[in-house]
Amino acid sequence: MRKFLIVAVFMLSACAVEANGPAFQQVTDQGRTDDLVRTFVFRDKATYLAQASYIRSPWVVIDGKEIGNLKNGGFVVADLKPGDHVVTIGAGSEEPTSKGFRTVPGADGYIEVFDKTRVQTSVIIGGVLGGAIGGAIAGAINDSNQPENEGRIWRVSFPVPSDAQPRLEKLFLSR
Repeated sequence: MRKFLIVAVFMLSACAVEANGPAFQQVTDQGRTDDLVRTFVFRDKATYLAQASYIRSPWVVIDGKEIGNLKNGGFVVADLKPGDHVVTIGAGSEEPTSKGFRTVPGADGYIEVFDKTRVQTSVIIGGVLGGAIGGAIAGAINDSNQPENEGRIWRVSFPVPSDAQPRLEKLFLSR
């Protein structure tokens, strides 16, 4: 029983690495300049029983410059020149995910990061449920247009502001 409790505490503590910096509203305009595009890289808060630390806090690099580690339920900010850029997300020895994107003057940029275990778990659950319900769940979550250059763990997408902003309002700066 004691071993079970130790393992249970360890597994639950794995969820504790969450963003704890200022809220999104506190940093949206802080230090902003007109010639740069504010770009938010974020990940929604997800609950896991246990995962390795590299899954919980990936590093974020834009154009070869490290922006920070992206904690669960958090975001990092980069002020970029308008134009083409490359974001790379990775951790540990896993193959990193890299994607190109373009920033436009006068408009904030949004990059969502999430780990594929969330997607794969949903697909497995959909398959287990079987029938029309299981197929619908698996079909809604499995993205067959996944680019070749995505790493084994991380997925990157570029949500529109109307989707990204309400979600960011619930998140905190990763430190």
